[in-house]
Amino acid sequence: LLGPPVSASREHPGYVQLHPPRPGEDTASRVFQEREARRREEERKEREEQRQVEKIKALVSELYEVHNPAKLGEVDGLFTKYEGVEREMYARICRKYNVRPDPAFLP
Repeated sequence: LLGPPVSASREHPGYVQLHPPRPGEDTASRVFQEREARRREEERKEREEQRQVEKIKALVSELYEVHNPAKLGEVDGLFTKYEGVEREMYARICRKYNVRPDPAFLP
């Protein structure tokens, strides 16, 4: 029993709106389509975030090339250690070397 299809409210994420099935509509396929659409959107967001992290990694590498070349070998380790908080790490590194960070990559 899947129940009626639902959609989450953007204004109130804790609430859902029930949609009665339309005549001739297959409820299971509609639920499947909505789940697939959400999955694709989540994957798209994840890919975009990965692209952003790669850009931040390049910025940190460039910063270290100029200000502390000895740390270049540690960049991959830093991004492993601070996975999920890369923007904050980038801001701290910029602060440490008194460099103005790119605002597009700040937390």
